[in-house]
Amino acid sequence: MISRGSRLSKLKNGETQINLYLDNIKQILYKRVRCGYCGHVLRYRTSSSRNYYFCRTANYTDKYGCTSTQYSEDEIINIVKTVVKSYMDIILNLERLSTDLKQTQNTSSVQKIIARLTGEIEQLQSSKRLLYERYKKGSLDKETYFKDRESIECNINNKTLERETLSVHNIEQEEVLNMAHCFFGSFTQFQIGDEPNAEVINSLVESILIFDRDKTKVNLSFAEKLEKALHALNQSL
Repeated sequence: MISRGSRLSKLKNGETQINLYLDNIKQILYKRVRCGYCGHVLRYRTSSSRNYYFCRTANYTDKYGCTSTQYSEDEIINIVKTVVKSYMDIILNLERLSTDLKQTQNTSSVQKIIARLTGEIEQLQSSKRLLYERYKKGSLDKETYFKDRESIECNINNKTLERETLSVHNIEQEEVLNMAHCFFGSFTQFQIGDEPNAEVINSLVESILIFDRDKTKVNLSFAEKLEKALHALNQSL
C-alpha cells in the first residue's frame, strides 16, 4: 500500500487536491456502507478495474435474503452525493424562507390584533375612570354606576384574556420559528458548490444501506431534526 505522503510526492500539483478529495470521501464512506437486509458492514475490495463492496453474509446463510452482488464504490459515492446535494438545496431554500418569515413576524396579523386589543383595553380603562368621576360628581346614581362599571370590567377582562392568549401563542410561534431558523441556518456553514465535498458528507451522512442495485437508502444524521424543523416552519406559515 502506498502511503498518502509517498503518493502525493508522485502527483502533479493539479492532481493533488482532486485525489485527496476522492480519497477523503472513500475513507468517510468506508464502514458506513451496510447491507440493507442483515445490517452488517459491507466488505470492501479493490481490483485493477474498480473498487467495490459486497455482503459476506450471503456466503454462509440465506436467512436475511442477502446477495453476493458487487456494488461499485463509484456508483455508491455518486448516489450519496446526489441525495446530500438535493437535501442541501432544499434546506438552504427553507433557510431563506425562515429568514423572510422572521423579518415579517413583527408585522404579522397576530401582532396587529394584540396592538388593537391593547388600545381597546386602554380606552375601556379610561371609560371606567370617567364613569367614576361622573358618579362622584353625582351625575350617576349608585345602581347605574355599579351596573355600568361591571359591564366595562367584564369587557376589560375578556379582552385582556384574549390578548394574553394571543401573546402566549405568538411567543410560542416565535420560539418555534427561531428553532427552525437556527436549524436551517446551521447548514450555511457548508459550501457545497456543484456537489457535496468530504466535509459535508462526513457531517451529514450516517450510513448507507444497500438492498440491491436499484434500491439504496442514505440515512442522514439530521433527519429527525429536519422533520421537527419542517413541522415548526409549517406552523409559522
